[in-house]
Amino acid sequence: MTQNGGGIRRQTQGPASSAWILIFADLAALLLAFFVLLFSMSQIKVDAWQALVESLTRRPTPTHQTTVLGPSADFNVSREMRPRAIDLTYLEAVIESKLANDPVLARSHVQRLGDRLIISLPSELLFTGANASLSDAAVRTSTRLGSVLRTIGNRVFVEGHTDPDPITDRRYYLSNWELSLARAVSLANAFKEAGYGAPVAAVGYADSRFYDIPTSLPRSRRFELARRVDVVISRDSVWERQ
Repeated sequence: MTQNGGGIRRQTQGPASSAWILIFADLAALLLAFFVLLFSMSQIKVDAWQALVESLTRRPTPTHQTTVLGPSADFNVSREMRPRAIDLTYLEAVIESKLANDPVLARSHVQRLGDRLIISLPSELLFTGANASLSDAAVRTSTRLGSVLRTIGNRVFVEGHTDPDPITDRRYYLSNWELSLARAVSLANAFKEAGYGAPVAAVGYADSRFYDIPTSLPRSRRFELARRVDVVISRDSVWERQ
C-alpha cells in the first residue's frame, strides 16, 4: 500500500514468477551432461552398461511371450518310421506272387532254411557275360524285388557264387572270388537305389559252396546252379543291434 499526495493507493501484486523452473531445468541438464561425460571417460563395465541400456529401453508395460516347446530329440517318430521285421512265411508268399510276373524271378528258386529265406537268382539272367553289370531286365527285377524289401525291417544279405571253372579273361577280375563279390555288391546297390534304406551286407563266396549242390544232379546242372546270387532274408530285425 503506497501513499500518493493525500490519497492512499493500493498496489496489487501479480502472480509469482516461474522463471526459476527454467533455470533449474538448465542446471539439471548441465549436471546430467557432466555426469555422462565423467561416465564416458571412465572404464566401462559391461554388466553395468548393459543394465543401464536395459533400464532405458524397457517398455512401460511388459509383454507376455509364449514359449513353444520343440522336439527334444534329433529324430522324432513322426519323421523316421522304421519298418518292422515280418514273418518269413508271409514274406515267402508275397515274393512268390511276384515271381510269376517277372521273367527273372520266375526262373529263380525260393527256399526256406530255418530262420532264413533264400532267393537264388541265376547269374546268366542278371549279368551279361563274365562281368558284374546288371542287364536291363535285371534292373527291372531288382527294382521290383527292392520295392518289397523296403517295406520290411528284416536283415538282408546278398551272396555271390560262381562255378569252379577259373576265369580265363583276367582283364577285369583276377579270380572267381572278386567276380562273385562284385556281383553281390552290384545287386545290393540296386536294392538301395530301389528304396531299401537299411544296410545290406554283400559277400562273395566264389565256388566255396559248389560242393553243397547234390552230386546226383548232372554236372551241367550243378554248374548252372552254382552261378547265382542269393538274396538272404533273416527273420531278425535289422534295427535290433543299432
